[in-house]
Amino acid sequence: MRCYHVYDEEAGKVLIPGCWSSAWDGHNRNCTCYPKNLEKNLENELVKELRASIAILQRENYKLVREVERLSKKLKQ
Repeated sequence: MRCYHVYDEEAGKVLIPGCWSSAWDGHNRNCTCYPKNLEKNLENELVKELRASIAILQRENYKLVREVERLSKKLKQ
């Protein structure tokens, strides 16, 4: 999570640090968090990789089910 500010009625502008640099300094000028769009891009890439893996596993599963059906027919004969 990135560093961000919250506005409180009593305290005013309050920094919520997401990295140690901002927590130590108290300002987000030294923030070392990933930019938000970079985080989103990394998440999108991960989702694409996982969907590709799922598709491969589904195809493999389909082939194995067909093979089991074929072998079970042979055993019944």
